[in-house]
Amino acid sequence: MAKKLTTVFLILAVSAFLFFTAEQLVSFRRSFVRLLDYTVQAADEERLLPQVSDQEPIEPAVFLVYGIDAGEWVDGAFRGGKGRADTIVLIKADLASEEISLLSIPRDTMVEIPGRGGPDKINHAYAYGGTELLLETVEQFTAVKVDHYFGFNYLAFKEVIDVLGGVTFDVDTDIASRHDDFEAGEQVLDGDEAFALVRFRREPLGDIARVMRQQRFMRAVAAEAGEQSLDRLLLAAIAAWKNLETDVSLTEAARWGSLFLEIDEEEINKELVPGWFYNPGGVSYWRPDREKTREVIEKLF
Repeated sequence: MAKKLTTVFLILAVSAFLFFTAEQLVSFRRSFVRLLDYTVQAADEERLLPQVSDQEPIEPAVFLVYGIDAGEWVDGAFRGGKGRADTIVLIKADLASEEISLLSIPRDTMVEIPGRGGPDKINHAYAYGGTELLLETVEQFTAVKVDHYFGFNYLAFKEVIDVLGGVTFDVDTDIASRHDDFEAGEQVLDGDEAFALVRFRREPLGDIARVMRQQRFMRAVAAEAGEQSLDRLLLAAIAAWKNLETDVSLTEAARWGSLFLEIDEEEINKELVPGWFYNPGGVSYWRPDREKTREVIEKLF
């Protein structure tokens, strides 16, 4: 019963939270517990809102998830302008078969950006035309229709990690970044540390090594979330929601989120756009292998 009620709790609690100030958080959490108790009692009297299992099955959907390198930054700094899409991930979720497919697109991938003429880096699409042009560019490059998008900034990333109490992650090599130094090995990272780690790319494989590290970090976050209590997940959802741009409603996000947590990590299929480093005129690109990229996309999507 508790598992079936998760989405109701999440939707009601998150919606209520939006009307509270930070000073009212303690009172809100007491109210949330009372709401939880009432809902369980009401189950036998059939006074519940419709449950996820009672609704129409969710059709497979493709999401574009991207990180924005503008706005509030590490150590209180601020990056002006529209920014670029620093991390780009295309995800297909098929909840009926409990499978998730994930394609990471390196920020320096050489593509044609609609209306710009000539080859360019895919992360520039957001700087030129925001989410709309980034979506159009990704769809043209992959020939995959994107159903929904989620754009995160630094604060969304940092606050979610901090609310979760940090993330346990196996750092693959010694890393000296501009903000933090890391020794190889398993450790618990807070929001700032995790952000510095997943952005690092001053190494021989550059952005490709970073993308591979980001994929492993996503799995670590998923594993951490699976061990969290409902109220901790609620606060993490709130931290993300107030710092993202998306076309998904709060209700839809809650429903998707509750179902995502039921998918085992082993069911996530991860790939990187195949290609090689290319440096015409001293400008660094990741040049995709068109045939292999097509094969990867067909397998995932």
